[in-house]
Amino acid sequence: MNKLIQYLIENPTVVSLLQQNKASLVGVSPAEQQAITDAFRETTVKPLDLGWR
Repeated sequence: MNKLIQYLIENPTVVSLLQQNKASLVGVSPAEQQAITDAFRETTVKPLDLGWR
């Protein structure tokens, strides 16, 4: 599963296809695939605030 998540992080286009139901993950149940796409949908990149001004 870790390699799968790493692949999806490195290939956001695949995540987009999964979210649009235009692709599926072989060997991953529909519930697991939904959980993965939900996690990517909820994940946002926020700038790191180091307090430097």
